[in-house]
Amino acid sequence: MGDTRRRVKLYVLNNNTSWDDHGTGHVSVSEESEYLPRWTLTVRSEEDGSTLLETCIRPDISYQMQHDALIVWTEMDEHLALSFQEKKGREEIMDLISEGQRQTAMQLGELPEDSDSNGVFQAMGDVLLPELPPCELSKLEDISEMLSSVLATPAQQQTRKMMAEKLAQTFEETNYIKQLIELFHVCEDLENVEGLNHLYDIVQSLFLLNHTSIVEVLLSDDYLLDVVGCLEHDPRQQEATQHRQFLTGQAQLKEVIPLTDPELKSKMQLTYRAQYIQDVLMPMPLVFEENMLSALHSIIMFNKGEIVTALQTDEAFLTELFQTLLDEGTPMQRSVELLRFLREFDQFSASLKSESRLEFYRTLINYGLFTVLSTFLAMDEEDIQGAVVPILCHVCEFSPNLIREMFLEGTNSNEDEDQLLLNVVIGRLVDDGDGAVGGCMAGILRLVLGLPPMAQQPNLKGKISLPPTFSDFLSMFYRLCMPRLTAPLLSLASGSSLSKDDDWTAGLCRHVLEVLCICVGSHCFHMRNHVTSRDLLRRILILVKSSHSHLALSALRLLRQLIGLKDAQVNNHIIRNDHLRPVVELLLEHKDEYNLTNSACIEIFEFIRADNIRELVTYVQSTYAEELLKISYVGTFEGLRRRYEMDKMRQQASSPEHAAEGRVTAVSATSRFRRDARSLDDDEEVWFNEEEADENGPLFEDEENLDDVPMPNVESSDIIGPLLNRPWKPMKLKRRSSEEEDEVGTIFKPKEPGGKASGSFPLVDYEDEDEEED
Repeated sequence: MGDTRRRVKLYVLNNNTSWDDHGTGHVSVSEESEYLPRWTLTVRSEEDGSTLLETCIRPDISYQMQHDALIVWTEMDEHLALSFQEKKGREEIMDLISEGQRQTAMQLGELPEDSDSNGVFQAMGDVLLPELPPCELSKLEDISEMLSSVLATPAQQQTRKMMAEKLAQTFEETNYIKQLIELFHVCEDLENVEGLNHLYDIVQSLFLLNHTSIVEVLLSDDYLLDVVGCLEHDPRQQEATQHRQFLTGQAQLKEVIPLTDPELKSKMQLTYRAQYIQDVLMPMPLVFEENMLSALHSIIMFNKGEIVTALQTDEAFLTELFQTLLDEGTPMQRSVELLRFLREFDQFSASLKSESRLEFYRTLINYGLFTVLSTFLAMDEEDIQGAVVPILCHVCEFSPNLIREMFLEGTNSNEDEDQLLLNVVIGRLVDDGDGAVGGCMAGILRLVLGLPPMAQQPNLKGKISLPPTFSDFLSMFYRLCMPRLTAPLLSLASGSSLSKDDDWTAGLCRHVLEVLCICVGSHCFHMRNHVTSRDLLRRILILVKSSHSHLALSALRLLRQLIGLKDAQVNNHIIRNDHLRPVVELLLEHKDEYNLTNSACIEIFEFIRADNIRELVTYVQSTYAEELLKISYVGTFEGLRRRYEMDKMRQQASSPEHAAEGRVTAVSATSRFRRDARSLDDDEEVWFNEEEADENGPLFEDEENLDDVPMPNVESSDIIGPLLNRPWKPMKLKRRSSEEEDEVGTIFKPKEPGGKASGSFPLVDYEDEDEEED
């Protein structure tokens, strides 16, 4: 077999814009003439060695690498594609194609002989980079068109990078960007709108070239504001936008805590302005252009990382920050400014790696981050909530275990329960209800109460083992926090109906039920004990009477998850308290409707039927069979009835009374063939000796009229019932060998208390053959 790295399929685009498969073979690139380079691309069939494709590699053809395995190009108005079996083979062929294009271009005088082999014709065979026009006012349109042509080059990363590298080198050698900025001042002084529009396109193209050295020059202190000035003159807008006025006037660095490092302050200001250019002045990248401004983005993220690292190691700065926040005498407006800074400080930390970001949060926690958050989260001011909530969400999303650790530390240090962070979160959830902050608080609780990553995979026994710290956390949470979380549900459904059913209350209860669903799925032991030891489930199921369908569905979802545990204690709790009655009533109310409520109710019963939860099957059929069997448009309830009848028959067959009757019947049916173990009857011995002679003769004088033969009065049993229920016929016995006796004799063995058979009682007893022959 040939080299699989170069094994390809050849495709040709037909007139119907679909690709035709022209065969499978092996591709090669070769130089045919030593004196006149003529590089050819050949594909030979792997079946008979015939030539599937032979084409000359030309410098003016654009060979494109697409997806993970394709090389696509167009020649003579024909679209061709090679699909490689291995990615490495595609790269090898692409390098050979690039070298062939380079050598051919040199031979034709289109490329200098000392050109780097990794030059213009890399990866896609792009044309040579046009000559950069002189930086003059009359040439601005030519400069813009040249840069646009570079950006219009098929977007293959290596080629674009190579072109940007050449432009960066040219700009550095000729101080080209400085000349462009000088032209910008000339155009502004002359109010040359056309020139300013060309400069807008030029500067935007320079950013889109995505080259780090070019972007760094554009963001330097000498040119940044002038670059922003160029981007004010968008030709698609009638008037210029005053971005420079905003950056130099309103967007000023405000030092809430004085900074002593001037370089750090300059980097903060530069980072903000670079972020402004990316978010406001640059075009929004499309889905397939996510890396269009990666050079600018990388510079911003790198600067943010340096800022965070510098502030994180400044002990004096952090000490003053947190002491001021925790000081009760600090004015509210001052606290809001500090919290906004802390929020932005936290946002900058997203640029750090995971290990560095974890260290960052632990540093802030040591200075009192969670104390600050719990203190200000309890306040109702919107400005404070807008600063505190994002910080808490970011910490929880990054590492919920940090919150668990601080919760355990607070409980171990006998901290006031009202000051515990999770209790503050629950309090904020109850106060905000269905608002945006309430939704964030519910999300935080779901993350904190969810299983840690190390406990999400079951062990060899199929069970999930919780880390010791997580188990300790759950124990304290259910003791100190769960009553506060479920209090809204208990107060809303104190009787047999809802005390109120407004939108705000429905949203709050829905958030609480979503958190409880996470509890059922993540730590069923604690949740099972909490549900069965309190009147919680009955109160929750009252919510199905709500006029808000989302609330009723949330209550049904929680019940469904509890049933899905298949836990005997939970099932007995449901049966004992008749907790399926609200579901049956809701189903009968919506039985003629095609909606989510109807489907959710039916799904609960379908799960009980499909998984054969016997105690619930019996409970449903013995209590609600008559009502549910009226619903015939699904087969769920008829299936429940059949399942119930099968289980009932099985229980009757395995009942002690029935088993005892079966054993008595079995013994009476076989006693006529059993001998006394003490002796062998002489008549029986004669009968055995004579049975061979009677083998072909009738045992009864009239065997054809069996109606006169008395039938044994027996009932079926688990052991031989099916055999004894067959039509009875007289039986002829033959002498059995010792091996057959061993097999037959073990059918009926009384069991000892330990469950083992105590002895062998054959259906027919006889003496050994040797003794009889003697």
